Parts: sequence; C-alpha cells; structure tokens
Amino acid sequence: MYVRTVKVRSSNGTLNEYVRVVEAYREHGKVKQRVVADLGRKDLLSSLLPKLRRVLEGTPTIDGKPVEEIEVLDASTWGPSVVLRHLFEQLGLWRLLDQVLGRSPGGSYADRAFVLLANRLTRPKSEHGLATWLETEFVCDRQGRRFVPHWHRRGRVRVHHRQLDAWYRTLDRLLAAKAKIEVGLYHRLRDLFSLQPDLVLYDITSTYFEGAGPPGLAKHGYSRDGKPQNVQVIVGLVMVGGWPIAHHVWAGNRVDSGTVQEVIADLRQRFAFQRIVFVGDRGMVTQENLDEFVQEGHGYLVGVKRRRQDRRGGGTDLAGASRLSLLHLAVARSRL
Repeated sequence: MYVRTVKVRSSNGTLNEYVRVVEAYREHGKVKQRVVADLGRKDLLSSLLPKLRRVLEGTPTIDGKPVEEIEVLDASTWGPSVVLRHLFEQLGLWRLLDQVLGRSPGGSYADRAFVLLANRLTRPKSEHGLATWLETEFVCDRQGRRFVPHWHRRGRVRVHHRQLDAWYRTLDRLLAAKAKIEVGLYHRLRDLFSLQPDLVLYDITSTYFEGAGPPGLAKHGYSRDGKPQNVQVIVGLVMVGGWPIAHHVWAGNRVDSGTVQEVIADLRQRFAFQRIVFVGDRGMVTQENLDEFVQEGHGYLVGVKRRRQDRRGGGTDLAGASRLSLLHLAVARSRL
C-alpha cells in the first residue's frame, strides 16, 4: 500500500488536493490499484500532522509550542446495542413484542424491553443499577432517542420513581406474555433454521434468595448452590436444535422428576409437538415417567444408576456415576 494525492476540482471551480491510501493487487495477471481509505483534504491534514506526530512519539510539545488541552465531551459505548438491535430485527422481536406487550402511556414496552435485555447481555444489573449503566451506554429507542437516567434521591433510592416504575411495569408485561413470546420466537427460529423438533433436551437448576423471595415460590429444597439454608426456586430449560425455546419456574421444593410430565404436556399444547425423543439426566427418571413416554409414543434417552458388583466384598456399589442405559436407548429408537 502507498499514499497517493489526487487533485479534484469542485463545482465552484476550486481545486483541492486529496490524500488517499491505495493498495496494489494482481488480478488475471494484471496489476491494479484500489482505494483503501480516503484521508481527506491535504491542506487540512497538514495542520493535523504535527499533533499526530506528538501523539505517536509521546512528546509533550512540538517546536516549543504549548500543548492544547483536549476536552472529552462523550465516550459512550454503543457497539453492543447495535449488535442486539440487528438480532432483534432478524428474529422479528420488534413486531412480536409490539403485538403481545402493546404500548404504554410513556412510550413503547418493546423499546424498554430492548434496554433491559441489552443490559442483561452486556452488564447484568438490577433495575436500580440500570440507571448507572445508562450513563456510559448509548442505548436508544427506534426513533433514535437515547435512554438516559433520571436521578431523584428518595431515601436510599437515587433513581426517579417514575423511571423505576416504568422498568417494573415492563417486566410485569413480559412475565404476563411469556407463553406467547416463547411460541412466537420458536416459530421464527423454526423458519430461520429449519428446526426439526425431534430431540428435546431438558434440564433444571436452582437459584437461591438472600431475602424472603417471592411468596409461594421461594421454598427450601435441594440446593445445587450449596445453600440449603436459603429459600430457592427451580428453573427448567427446554432446548431444541441448540436453541432454548421455553423455560419454567417452580417452587424451590419441587422434585426434578415431578416436572417432566408438565413439560411434555406444555410442548404438545403450546408448541404442537407430536412425537419427540426426550433427553434428561437421572434426576428425571421414574417408572411413571418412562411409562408415560411409551404410552404417548415418545422416545427417551435418560441416564440411570446401574448396580455394579463390588470386587472387594461382593456387595453392591450404588455410588457409581450415572451411566447411559442401552436398554432405554433401544426403547427410544424402537418407538420412533
């Protein structure tokens, strides 16, 4: 690559000289050139070159002249929100959220949902911490209006109550429309990636609360976080073709295997799945669940505890790791 100057006469007759970075390349045996970057007018660049040289060399002054102070007006981050906006458009989430959430008196629920999701994906914070995040992130609605925090101290809360209420109302709307959003998003994913709902992966986890938690859901149960003293909820995730399509939240004392039939029924009712192969770990296995799979014509691939002989004393070792049951795999195949 090399630098080239080009003289261009403007419409008013003025002759300006422009600086360009040009790259030479070979195509079909011939050497050609193409413009990599247009650096602008030569006379304007000449005044900037001394400053550029000072920055590159790290020298405080040039030719004994004082250094001009640089004032940074704004340095907001906007890249992550641009990527998420493109994802929203590709998945049709703008239209879907507008349909199921409607509009609020103070703006669009879909726009506020976009902000909440952008925060969860880039720097997860509470709705109160969202205001601090908006100080440095450039996130705007579909009309290009930037979301900015509204500060108003009231006790320990520093964010204006109207802005906090707007975020909370948006979350309430999302929760109420959860079932419709999941189905609509699945249909879009199915069209984009030709998803075949043959193999359904399902697993659950738990998350605990430091405080009291939501009434009716926050219960003591088996804690995967090692916090049996804290109340918790159970969260189940359903995946098809590598994409999460649904999630469920149950009380913290819910048994793993007791959620399976509810999930299968939900897949048939909401998503119209006919015949599937259910994949789960050994916590999902009960004879009742396996019989239900067979009766409804589904297959299953599950992990189970298998007895193995203890070489030392001839007893049975039940502490072995979960192994794949070939019998269950055969049943799953024969049913499809």
